[in-house]
Amino acid sequence: MQGGDVVAALAYAGIGTALGSAAAAVITGRYGRHEARATAVHLITDAAGDLASGQSAMIDRLERRLDRQAAAIIALVTVVDEALPHMVLGDGERAELVRVIAAAKIAL
Repeated sequence: MQGGDVVAALAYAGIGTALGSAAAAVITGRYGRHEARATAVHLITDAAGDLASGQSAMIDRLERRLDRQAAAIIALVTVVDEALPHMVLGDGERAELVRVIAAAKIAL
C-alpha cells in the first residue's frame, strides 16, 4: 500500500467521524427530547457502519492491487536476474542493475 493511499483513507475516516460528531452535537443541542437523541444515535450509527464498510472495501482493493504489483515485480526481477549474465553492459551499468535488483528483492 502506498503512503498516499493510507493517508487518504485515514483522512476520509477522520472527516466522517468529525461530521458524525458535529451532526450529533447539532441534533442534541437543537432537540432536547429523547426521541431526537435516539434518532441521532441511529443515524450516526448507520453512517459509521457505512463508513466502515467503505473503508473495508477500499483496503481490500488496495491489498489486491499491492499483491498484483508484488507479483509483477517478482516476475520482472526474476527475468532480469536470469538475463543479467548474458547482457553486454559496462561495469557501472552492471553494478547499478545488480543494486536495483537487490533493492527490489529486499522491498518484497
